[in-house]
Amino acid sequence: MFLNRNNELRLLQSDFEKPRATINFIFGRRKVGKTTLLNKYTENKKTLQLSSFEMTKDLFFKNQKKRIDEYFNLDNKILITTINELFKYISDQKI
Repeated sequence: MFLNRNNELRLLQSDFEKPRATINFIFGRRKVGKTTLLNKYTENKKTLQLSSFEMTKDLFFKNQKKRIDEYFNLDNKILITTINELFKYISDQKI
């Protein structure tokens, strides 16, 4: 069930319509509908979603890079070890 999230959907849609790429961080306590909100919002949109849970730093960067590589159909051996490197890696990709 998806109720009372129209304000959040409008905010996300407004950001999506901007001429430049943006990054949105969605966070909150457990079981409040974050994933459902994102799934509803991204219906029929080409988006890259990176999610995380508590894990080691090395595993976090490995998992995020894997998702980015799958999304952009990449196969390179670049090692990412910082959040700045991760954002740079994303921003260097061409759709």
